[in-house]
Amino acid sequence: MKRSMILYSVFAVGLYLALGSNSAGPANAGNGNRTGSAVAIGTCGNCHGGGSGTTTLTISLKEKSSGTDANGKYTPGATYTVSLAGNNGSLAKFGFQFTAMKSGNQQAGTFANMASGTHAKTINGISIAEQQQSLAKTNGAFLTTFDWVAPAAGTGKVTFNGIFNAVDGNNQSTGDAVSLPASLELNESTTTGITEVNAQEHFTLYPNPATDMLHVKPANLSNAYSIIITDVTGKTITSISASGNNAISIPVQHLSAGRYLLQLQQNGHTATQQWIKL
Repeated sequence: MKRSMILYSVFAVGLYLALGSNSAGPANAGNGNRTGSAVAIGTCGNCHGGGSGTTTLTISLKEKSSGTDANGKYTPGATYTVSLAGNNGSLAKFGFQFTAMKSGNQQAGTFANMASGTHAKTINGISIAEQQQSLAKTNGAFLTTFDWVAPAAGTGKVTFNGIFNAVDGNNQSTGDAVSLPASLELNESTTTGITEVNAQEHFTLYPNPATDMLHVKPANLSNAYSIIITDVTGKTITSISASGNNAISIPVQHLSAGRYLLQLQQNGHTATQQWIKL
């Protein structure tokens, strides 16, 4: 009888460690990929549950240098800010997992600048971003951000998978509420020159409206191009020759308040966006 009690105690301790140690991240604890993706071994809901409320999760990516939404495409080699946002009205802390994979369920890009209390753990060649401790709400909501550096040209479509686990902080698997798995797909931008008048395909402007400086961020232009600022009558105000994909800053504090046009011209094609000077 005494031996049975000892074995039961050992089993109970092992079970507690297996289910209750995920506050430092399921991957870090040896419990694998729980994002619900094609290579995952289920979701956080396989172990956690019983908590009240509904846990939500949304995934968004913005290009870091300009702050513009990815809008379904990524530029090879560019750095993006990943935002995982959601909530649970009944629970105040959360954990998460997040992956980025290309065709064939292989790693796509790299994670960087992990937020405080988070880390990335690699399992079977897949980097898994996750919590390193139970994370508290930010302004009353679940939020964590970190960088994703896009892979090289030729990678193709990238699929992101994520999941939230709202927890009650008791370091056990009970009293928690897991979100549904969330996913987001980005196609590779293959634009290498201006071939159409969809300006957003070729460059972004920020801030807009502008006061002192206007920044122009080309999107994967491989050859030299011209930047031309005109007023609404077509009169040229500024003309600049440039190349490459680095953001270009243009002083505009001397211009009168009003509406202007900025054109990118390359190989006989023009892409135009309107902007406002305050």
